[in-house]
Amino acid sequence: MLLSKVIGRKRLAVFSAAFLIGLLTANLSLVLVVESGMGLDQILRGGERDGVAILDQNSRSIYTSRVPLSLAISLNKLPSVRAEALVLSICHVQGSSLVVRGVQSTASYLPYLLSGSMPESEGPWIVLGRRTAERIRATIGRAIPLASSMGRTVLLLTVEAVCDFGDMKDDEALVHETIARVLSDIPSGMVSAVIVHGLSRENVEELITRSYKVNIKCVSDLPGNLVVLEANGVSLRTFRVTGKFEESFEL
Repeated sequence: MLLSKVIGRKRLAVFSAAFLIGLLTANLSLVLVVESGMGLDQILRGGERDGVAILDQNSRSIYTSRVPLSLAISLNKLPSVRAEALVLSICHVQGSSLVVRGVQSTASYLPYLLSGSMPESEGPWIVLGRRTAERIRATIGRAIPLASSMGRTVLLLTVEAVCDFGDMKDDEALVHETIARVLSDIPSGMVSAVIVHGLSRENVEELITRSYKVNIKCVSDLPGNLVVLEANGVSLRTFRVTGKFEESFEL
């Protein structure tokens, strides 16, 4: 059973309170705390109005949440369902706090291009929302130092484009997912949250909270151990395999 919480629009206000606590304990500016807390549903969904958010059950904010990427991959295989995996982090640039959103591709953001050109490959680039560019007075081609909220990592990223999204992303920045993982210290195979479209909150909760029966059958000429791993690499079960092996268990 996956220990996650599913947040619909009615519960986002409740989670916002915990979100504010998480930001306050990270010593972020009060202005960012207030604005981000008020628009939490837009931060999670990128301005979209539908969908439910799946986060780590023990997380106090979206930025400390860790959800298996495999969950989004599995949900995307269902008919008429779209699951978006998000990698989000709070960073600092020029003494100002900034929400950074990791993306695998910038293709879907091309219609919102205001100036510059959208990067098409992985690299040390950053795409700024319109209000972010105005706030930090950044121009195309300028290299800016971006520091993680924990102060452990500082990356020098080049401003490749400025976009006018028309929603909360105008106060954010886009970077490649690999860069976002470094800034947020999220390991491979995990994401901050999964936003699901095409399923009700009740259906999503039923899918991710129920137990599943797993059947394993294999034949090995050599003795060894079979290890069942969680998406984050944590060992769940270990079986000793000798010859013909068959085992059933619940997850």
